[in-house]
Amino acid sequence: MINVQSDVTSPVVVSNSFVARSTLQMTVNFSEVLNPLTATNPANYAFASGPTISNLTLAPNGKDVTFTVMDS
Repeated sequence: MINVQSDVTSPVVVSNSFVARSTLQMTVNFSEVLNPLTATNPANYAFASGPTISNLTLAPNGKDVTFTVMDS
C-alpha cells in the first residue's frame, strides 16, 4: 500500500533577480519544485504597478521561473 500526502506547505519565493537586455527578464526562485502547468501560468503572477508578463519558462530544476516583464 502506498500513501500519498498532499503538499500542505505552499512554495515560497526564496529570491528573485532581474536582467535588462533588449527586454526586462525576471527570474523567481521558489523553495520547492513547482507544478509546470501552474508555474508557467501568467495569471499566477502580478505586479502592483501593472506591468504584464509573458514568455514564462520553468527551469529544469523545477524551482526557477523566468519571464519577460513589459510595461502595460
